[in-house]
Amino acid sequence: MARIIERTAKNGAKSWLVKWRIGGGRNSKEDFETCYDRQVADDFASLVTLSGENRPHGYPKGCRGIEDPNYDPTHDPDMPNFEHYAGHNYATRLGASPTQRATYLAEAERHVFPRFGHLPLNQVTRRVLREWVEWMLAKPCAARILSYVV
Repeated sequence: MARIIERTAKNGAKSWLVKWRIGGGRNSKEDFETCYDRQVADDFASLVTLSGENRPHGYPKGCRGIEDPNYDPTHDPDMPNFEHYAGHNYATRLGASPTQRATYLAEAERHVFPRFGHLPLNQVTRRVLREWVEWMLAKPCAARILSYVV
């Protein structure tokens, strides 16, 4: 359960510290957020409780209990991006020599990752891949590179 501690600075300014144990466990690590308004602190504490004693999505550390306007609720923080997934895929390809794996990864770093390596896996769609292939086919060495990275 999140608790609120009222604090007063030397100059008389008040702030409220919302503290909770991550996941609610007795031996869990403690997390906190400082708020400068009592109502904001109350609202943030209830959000922490509703989130299972975890920091609510959209409220990064240092947010002062105010939701981040750049927060995207469709973004899954546990979803790896394409570059991480592809790097793991190239590193574990069966039947490829270490030299081939290094070549595959180098070509992907040069031609694939700048285009959509930053995207989460659930946002790499057929349309994204089709646009990339069309962009690649305009290059003179497209057939060789496509055979490496696909």
